[in-house]
Amino acid sequence: MNLYQILDEDLIFLNMTLESKKSVLEKLSKSLASKTNINEDLVFEKLYEREKLGPTALGNGVAIPHARLDNLDKINLIIIILNEGIEFDANDGDKVDLIFALLVPNCKSDDHVKVLGGITEMLDDKSIRQQIKNASSSKNLAEIIRNFDEKKQK
Repeated sequence: MNLYQILDEDLIFLNMTLESKKSVLEKLSKSLASKTNINEDLVFEKLYEREKLGPTALGNGVAIPHARLDNLDKINLIIIILNEGIEFDANDGDKVDLIFALLVPNCKSDDHVKVLGGITEMLDDKSIRQQIKNASSSKNLAEIIRNFDEKKQK
């Protein structure tokens, strides 16, 4: 799945200071609710429920909180880059400073898996992770993702 196509530059936040996993989930909920017709509290509840199933931190400073919701018309991707890492219950014990979050329509389970796989594949590459963390703007970060998508398609 092409990540660039689902990316909205208004949902890319660079150099943020958030203190905890809860504050990250609150920021994600507020931002995603502002772009959808879904209530902020419901978004938080769904993201929090998913975290209770097991941490969404992958290691290497990366977390991918995600949830499926009814009444959502498209996949929503939000990216947060933190100034300083926070505890996110990662298996490797590292703090998280790079967050890619997804809200996916309940009816698009296959797409959910494809997008998660695409994000994981991209963020497994240390040089791309570093490029993303060093992005100078939302536009620059979006360009990094577009370039990754293009290379993957070749």
